Amino acid sequence: MAFLNAGAAGSYGTVAEPCNYPQKFPDPMVYFYQDRGFSLAEACYQSVLNPYVGILVGEPLSAPFARRGAADWSTLTNGAVLNGLALLSPSFAAAATNLPLGRWISL
Repeated sequence: MAFLNAGAAGSYGTVAEPCNYPQKFPDPMVYFYQDRGFSLAEACYQSVLNPYVGILVGEPLSAPFARRGAADWSTLTNGAVLNGLALLSPSFAAAATNLPLGRWISL
């Protein structure tokens, strides 16, 4: 709990300690998964081989290293004044080529 009080997003530990199998604890790959943009819960459970007596405390949906895509209006320039009907076309770009945009929502 001291880590959470100091500002950590979460922590993973075991509920009971009948044995100290290393498969019950996250391996260092948890940092690889977090760097790839996975949430805390996804990263922890991908790096734990046997999560049967573990518990995740904190904010499971936090993804501090997630890289978001970008959007822009490709037909507008700075200071453009719109009047009447205007053709607007958005352009989208992913944060990386291996992180494609899955969807976009028009409001």
